[in-house]
Amino acid sequence: GKIDGDEAVIRISDNGAGISQERILYILSKDSDRIGLSNINQRLKLLYGEAYGLKIVSAVGQGTEVIFRFPKSSLEL
Repeated sequence: GKIDGDEAVIRISDNGAGISQERILYILSKDSDRIGLSNINQRLKLLYGEAYGLKIVSAVGQGTEVIFRFPKSSLEL
């Protein structure tokens, strides 16, 4: 993770099989069977606005990266 301006960014990546763009859209949708990722994305957007949430970047056969973005100020106690 790192601080990028006013945002906190956490990146998780692998070099696995990758995910198609259609599957990524489904995973992040409200109708997803991947309740955890969809729920995290929706909660981040609800708490901090549409600019924040999860982003999944993937290339089939090359791997996947999941990026969490949220305001840096939410880390302050």
